[in-house]
Amino acid sequence: MNRNRRIQAAAAITLSAGIMFAGASINAQAAPLAGASATILEASAEDAASGNAAAQVTGTGSTLSGVSRVLAETVSDTSEQLDAKEQQAADQQAAKEAKYDKLAVAKVSDHANVRKHANADSKLVGLIYNNNVGQVLDTKNGWTKIKSGDVTGWVKNDYITVGSESAVKSATVKKASVKTTTLKIREKADKNSDVVDLIPGGTSLKVLSTKDKDWVKVQSGDDTGYVAADYVTVKSTYHYAKTVEAVKADNQKKENAKKAAAAKKAAAAQRTTTQTTRTTTRHTQQAAAAQTQTTAPAKTQTTAPAKTQSSAPAKTYSAPSGGNGSAVASYACQFVGNPYRWGGTSLTGGADCSGFVMSVYSKFGVGLPHSSGADRGVGRAVSTSDMQPGDIVCFPGHVAIYIGGGRIVHAANSRLGIITSSLNFGSIVAVRRVL
Repeated sequence: MNRNRRIQAAAAITLSAGIMFAGASINAQAAPLAGASATILEASAEDAASGNAAAQVTGTGSTLSGVSRVLAETVSDTSEQLDAKEQQAADQQAAKEAKYDKLAVAKVSDHANVRKHANADSKLVGLIYNNNVGQVLDTKNGWTKIKSGDVTGWVKNDYITVGSESAVKSATVKKASVKTTTLKIREKADKNSDVVDLIPGGTSLKVLSTKDKDWVKVQSGDDTGYVAADYVTVKSTYHYAKTVEAVKADNQKKENAKKAAAAKKAAAAQRTTTQTTRTTTRHTQQAAAAQTQTTAPAKTQTTAPAKTQSSAPAKTYSAPSGGNGSAVASYACQFVGNPYRWGGTSLTGGADCSGFVMSVYSKFGVGLPHSSGADRGVGRAVSTSDMQPGDIVCFPGHVAIYIGGGRIVHAANSRLGIITSSLNFGSIVAVRRVL
């Protein structure tokens, strides 16, 4: 291809040069004729003709020599320019290919084993999951040595794709890092749209789409929405393999969550049973009382119990008792089971995470901001090892109240409402004490 381009360029230059040469010859010949007319007046026609002929030959030779030199220089310069452009394009393509040559992407239904040595009986050092990415270090006998996150080891070639640009791009995960103090996630890509959540600075959000240059579609917990592109930094990253120890820790967390969910379900069932028993007992007592009333009209006997039976007892709440953290935790737990409502501050009608914490502490005479991000700066800092009931526990984009025993009470989301859960709800970014 390079040779054909040079030939085409040279042909175009030669054609131009031919035109230049023809014009130069005509001019060179025209000049001697004019010179001959002048010379005839002073010398003989023979001398003049002889002189002009020599001048014509000399002029023509000089023109030809000049065109040849220009032609040679132009062809050389064009050839060098083509070589430089083609080399640059080749370098860019090589760099692009090299970017993916040393990257392996796992292509499995769930996971593949990563072993210490290149054989199936070697020690297991980690697991690489579908679309996890690793750097290729070596290859041997149908195995590839990779480094993926904290895992370095060998994986069978059957479970990975190496050097595939499309595979790497499909495995790429985009994250948006919040670069302002508090960022609003909106329901639609519009500054007047409803706010879905408030996210504190430094939080990393999963990017779902960057098609709109002014807005980025993101996911935060169970919620999705849009954030202004000016207030986030979007970066591409990958998911990596996990060490055996990390996998065990993840499995333990899942098991703990499963047990907690089962315990919550059992507690709810127990509450239902207790409530049913109380209702049945009350109805029995009412029926017995009705039978002993011989003077009361029958209508009154049947109407009053019916009204009582159809009216569910209203849930009552105790007023704050005491002024320490334990009193705060005890008071807050009364509202477990009540709804979550974004932007809300009602402990009974619905509150979001920071609205819940704010409203609980307001009953103890403490004013707090309605912002999970701002809660990171209230009171004084406490280490996680020194936490006490009543401490405010801050997570990325979330806040809760510590109740002791490694548990928290918080307004989780619209699906779960106000609940108690394990302290492992998320990564703790701050613990604050205001009492």
